[in-house]
Amino acid sequence: MNSVHGAARSTAALRGTGARPIHLTLLAACALLLFAVPMRAGFDEVVDALSHTPGLHRISIPFFGLARFLVRVSHPQGVHDMQLATFEGSGSIAEEDLATILRDSARDGYRQVVRSRSRRTGEVTLIFARPDGDIIDMLIVTHDRVDTTVVRAVVDSDVFAHEVNGDHSATRVAAR
Repeated sequence: MNSVHGAARSTAALRGTGARPIHLTLLAACALLLFAVPMRAGFDEVVDALSHTPGLHRISIPFFGLARFLVRVSHPQGVHDMQLATFEGSGSIAEEDLATILRDSARDGYRQVVRSRSRRTGEVTLIFARPDGDIIDMLIVTHDRVDTTVVRAVVDSDVFAHEVNGDHSATRVAAR
């Protein structure tokens, strides 16, 4: 009987010393997991579609997950989130096919903002954006003969507007 009472006392003693119940630990772990998982679709669908392109293979970037986590926590220069995927290979995608992949994969409110093609190098750049309150969610895809890059950036709209329209670019040019 002493062992039963001793176990009850030790459990009570653990509660008194600040030991957390398991459900609070699980709740904290779930919150961290939800914070680390992308909140928006679009990027994954574009990357998946490009992964199925013959001749292209995805290149992993070491420690990028850690960099993304730090960005999501600290929001440097108004950046709330970022994702990056790079592909290499000789897989050729026509400009129209790339635009179709983006339109089909990033349909959740994204609109095409920029479509550019270099006649000299053949590089194609597409930028799709979606405003969402005080932030702008952008998908940027570039493709040339040897590599393809997909970037998703979620940025503060005020910081973005200041960087695009601000006086800083004219000041830099004048300083040269």
